[in-house]
Parts: sequence; C-alpha cells; structure tokens
Amino acid sequence: MAQIGRVQQLWRFPVKSMAGEVTSEVELTPDGVHGDRAFALMDTQSGRVVSAKDVRHFPDLLRYRAAYVSPPATGAQLPPVRITLPDGSEVRSDDPDANLRLSRALGREVHLVRDAPADYTVEQHHPDLGAKEVPSGPVKTVTTKLGSALFAQLGVPSPVAQGRLVDALPVSLLSLSTLARMELLQPHLRFERERFRMNVIVEPTDPEEAESAWIGHALLLGAAAHVQVQIPAPRCVMVTRSQAEVSEDLGVLRALAQHDRLPVPALGMVPCCGTYATVTVRGTLRVGDAVAMN
Repeated sequence: MAQIGRVQQLWRFPVKSMAGEVTSEVELTPDGVHGDRAFALMDTQSGRVVSAKDVRHFPDLLRYRAAYVSPPATGAQLPPVRITLPDGSEVRSDDPDANLRLSRALGREVHLVRDAPADYTVEQHHPDLGAKEVPSGPVKTVTTKLGSALFAQLGVPSPVAQGRLVDALPVSLLSLSTLARMELLQPHLRFERERFRMNVIVEPTDPEEAESAWIGHALLLGAAAHVQVQIPAPRCVMVTRSQAEVSEDLGVLRALAQHDRLPVPALGMVPCCGTYATVTVRGTLRVGDAVAMN
C-alpha cells in the first residue's frame, strides 16, 4: 500500500442528526466508529426516527450538541450522552426526565432510542435547486428509507446490521482536497467540514488528488484498521443547514450539484462530497495516523 495522507481529524456523533464531538482516537469496528450514531430521537406522533433532513418539524436539530460523558470502550456498555441544547442547558440521556425536556425544547413529543426500527424511514426535504441542476425538477418533501431498510428496499444484502442508525454504510471519510477544490470553484461560499458530518477527515499527501480515486480501493487506516471504500457520499439539504458556527446556505448544495455530481448506485447522478466505506479489519485509529491505499 502507498501512503496517500494522514488522519487530520476524527468525529463521532453519539445522537443521530445532532452535532457531534471531535476526538483524538476512535475504535473502528464492522459497525463503524464505536459509539457513532448510537442514539436517536423517535418522533412519537409519526413513529419515525427524527432527522435534521426534516427541516419542517426539526429545523434546529443540528444546534443540539451530543457528547459522551466519558470515552466509549468496545466490550463495555456505552456511557451516557450529554446533550447541550441551543440555550446552553444540558440534558443527559440517563436523566429520568430527558425525554420530557427534549420534547419541550423541540416542540414535539420525542423519546431517545438506541435502535432503528426495521422499517427505518425518515422525512426528508428536497430544496428546489432549479431544473438545470436537478433534471427531475423540484421535490419538496419525501419519505426516505435508511440503514438496512434502504438495502431491503433495493433488494440487495445490507452492509449494516438491522437496528444501526447510520444512513447507509458504516463509516464515512472526507479528503480536505475536496473542500479546497470547492472553495476554489466557489470562493464566495464556505465549505466547512462540520457541514458534512464525516467520521474521518484526511489531509492528503497530494492536495490535487480527488477522493473519488479511493472508490473501489482498500485503505489502511493507522496500524491495523482496513476499510473498503464503496461509494461517494450523496448530499442533501443537511449540508445547507445552520449549526453552532456554520450559517445556513443553500448555495453549498447548489455548488455540489454543479461541480461534484457523481454516480451513486440506485440514485443516479447526485451531488456528492466524501465517501462511504465498510470496515473489513477492525482497529484503533488516531489523529496523525497514516492513510494508505492499495
């Protein structure tokens, strides 16, 4: 394998669709980053997993920040999650009134869950990017299958276990070369890494190399962990939403639709940024570790 970069940053997102935590070390397992997307909120009324893709009902979800009270360790029970609300108050996942407080803050009755339902479905808003960028025309709100339910719908074996709260594949990777390229093409926009909610941020050895070159290849991450990069990461309205230090900007998605539309199985040509991978050999990954490709 030839070295193609180094791990520049690692992210873990304890609660689906909430802001996550930067960490210096993670454990990569067949399920992905240990502790990543381990919790979610369930909307009691709809019976669906709460997602920031649903901008109609949960417009501020990305302003909620989730972090473990202590680092999660493989083989042990996950520690509680501390959720910081937009007003600065905190709720822990093990607080007896956690669901009540989160429901009041969000204005809808919700409760924390640890597993996705078998028919894992979310409501997703598709912004109108214009017929030029989206040949099918504007679509406002649709329901979307995620996780193992998505692969069941496609009629193919699922690379994620039923109950996992990830959107598609277990782990996500992003090259800083992609963000730099987009900023050169659209200098009036800001392509902050936080927008894309990836697990592994790679600083490439060759700043001109596109991360699409990883697709179909095995990567060695650190001393032991191996991943197989499968597909580009398709992008939706979430990359446009405001977060704690990120402003709302539909232009980011328009720019990806213009400059980074790639083929994704079952979806066709769609805006992409980052890659999705499966974990073939588990291992510990640390900031500064080498990334090599076969």
